[in-house]
Amino acid sequence: MSKYVRYDDGNTVSFGIVVNNTIKEIDSAPYHAYSETGKELAESDVKLLAPVIPGKIIAIGRNYVSHLDHSASLVGGDINLPKVPEPFFKTPSSIIGPDDPIIIPKEALLEGVRVEEEAELTLVIGKQCRRANQENAMDYVFGITCGNDVSARNWQREDLSWWRAKSSDTFSPIGPYIVTGLDANNLLLTGRINGDVVQQSGTADLAHNVERIVEFVSSVLTLEPGDIIMTGTPGSPGQIVNGDTVEVEIEGVGVLSNPVRSEE
Repeated sequence: MSKYVRYDDGNTVSFGIVVNNTIKEIDSAPYHAYSETGKELAESDVKLLAPVIPGKIIAIGRNYVSHLDHSASLVGGDINLPKVPEPFFKTPSSIIGPDDPIIIPKEALLEGVRVEEEAELTLVIGKQCRRANQENAMDYVFGITCGNDVSARNWQREDLSWWRAKSSDTFSPIGPYIVTGLDANNLLLTGRINGDVVQQSGTADLAHNVERIVEFVSSVLTLEPGDIIMTGTPGSPGQIVNGDTVEVEIEGVGVLSNPVRSEE
């Protein structure tokens, strides 16, 4: 198991390997061939950034049985478990890193839009992937990070598409680490608001496991190194408002924490 970060040391943005709270700088993104540069820094002396800037963000909807009732409340009717994974896109411009603020747009505030967190296991693709199958799907996954699929519910329900509900600026926090060597289908996922647990589930409860997700998505589009897949959220996500702090924790990965702010 290895732990990787992307960070700003005050002069440059670099990637590194984390060993006992020390970052060993590497000369490229970790999902490419890299070498250690010999430079080492204390993790406390740098700002951790989003561990990757993906070319594509693919998110999977309604992928926990425990989330179906919450989804049904958004549309005002019953919702069945999807027979196949149900992907949608989020924009890379919505990415932020650990400790960066989630900004609720002023339009959402004026319209009384309910904004919620969504704690999600997030896969980082390590090599080009087209038509994977469930037997080899994990060969294309470099590692796992924490993700928060922030969602503006009124817009999600009322708009023709989910473009602003899911991709408003800052609506895709990820981090703080990418961790390799974990069993993605057997981890504890927890979402908290101001320290209170609002979501908690084992990833074994995914309706479509990560191998099936990679197989399905790659059957129609090519995944590239650095792309990410958010695999769905469990239970009933909580509303977030100005002044809150949201945390997503994944067993073996760490805690992604972000404050919530209203747009000035």
